Amino acid sequence: MTSLLSPTIPIAQAFDVEFDDVEYLRHASGPLLARVYRPKGTLAHTAILDVHGGAWSQMDRTAQQGLNQAMAASGALVVAIDFRMPPEHPYPAQIADANFATRWLKLHAGELGASTGAPVGLFGGSSGGHVVILGGMRPRDTRYCALSLSGGESIDASVDFVVADAPVTDPEASYRHAESVGRTQFLERYRWFWQTDADAVDGSPTRILERRESVELPPLFVSQGTADASVPIETTREFVRLYRAAGGQAELLEFEGLGHGFILSEPGRPESIQQAEAVNAFIDAQRVPR
Repeated sequence: MTSLLSPTIPIAQAFDVEFDDVEYLRHASGPLLARVYRPKGTLAHTAILDVHGGAWSQMDRTAQQGLNQAMAASGALVVAIDFRMPPEHPYPAQIADANFATRWLKLHAGELGASTGAPVGLFGGSSGGHVVILGGMRPRDTRYCALSLSGGESIDASVDFVVADAPVTDPEASYRHAESVGRTQFLERYRWFWQTDADAVDGSPTRILERRESVELPPLFVSQGTADASVPIETTREFVRLYRAAGGQAELLEFEGLGHGFILSEPGRPESIQQAEAVNAFIDAQRVPR
């Protein structure tokens, strides 16, 4: 059943936003749902897949609803997914679900409410930021695209852009930081997801760029507070530097003195409004043919 959604981030609303839940994938363990946000009364100009954060093992498709609503109110179709999580499903199961969901969105974008030829992008926060950056860089990795999509056999998971908030771009560095400050919960969840050190190295966007792996580099927008206690801002700055050096377009918007994922806990503060407006401006710019 379709419902209307009120904004939590007080930015200009070009459209009312309606949403409903659909099943996008079914494993032996059960169905996975997606929450679909649409601008009411118009075809969406862009289609975006949302992957939530939570140290790879917490939260659900509603976690980033405030920003999803803001993007949809600006005219985007946003599909926020649930996915398999550790400890039952370690790396790369989550990446494979997101890869499948990207292809599923590309196959069904029109019937979900996007205009013909709408650009397709990814959005994620924290560990979800890791998933979407990694997915954007490796859309055709055989491990990630192992789930078959009926009717979409010729579709790959390449995207037109990626948006990430406080992404984990260097999992090892985030682990060492958590270890140094005694964040034991993160250490446990890290080991649930990354069961071997080799996996963490393999799936690290920073390490991928350092070893000059051949990857795709879609336009990237990253935002983060400089006082982030979960993801050191220095690791994000280094990743953005490497992304640019490899030939990718990357924007980094920093918020002085603010912490991890502040837009989730304080959606009404001025910086959250600025962040949402900057995300929408970046997405809007991707509509211009390159």
